[in-house]
Amino acid sequence: MCWGDGKEVSLSRQSFSSCDWCVFISVCCSWSPSKVWPVDAIVQWNGESFKAEGPHNVAIPCDSSQECFYLVFNSRLQVHSWLLAMECVLVAFEIMVLLRSFFWFQIMNMSVFLSFNYFILYKLLYNRLLYRKVTWLT
Repeated sequence: MCWGDGKEVSLSRQSFSSCDWCVFISVCCSWSPSKVWPVDAIVQWNGESFKAEGPHNVAIPCDSSQECFYLVFNSRLQVHSWLLAMECVLVAFEIMVLLRSFFWFQIMNMSVFLSFNYFILYKLLYNRLLYRKVTWLT
């Protein structure tokens, strides 16, 4: 389950029943939608306690409808990778259409489209390399 762009862990008593080293965890306060919860914040929601594991947590704990945001945006490179893959498919499709073109206006049209998409593909690849270096340095 996610909790905003971070993750949450349920701290129910059943999860602690099997361990002998468990200590009592005090809950800081109840969850509020107007606050961004930092990492390791413990909040109360619907009678259960939740611990934030992500850097920024803003969604309702245990709300599975908001889990898709964490799956998509948990990595900065993930959305960029999807854009890069879609652009590669588009360029491959345009090359295939260009090879099957017979008339001069079709060839000119696809050549212009390919030149624009080559530029976009170049910029996406360049930005991906920069993002990888930036995330490697941090």
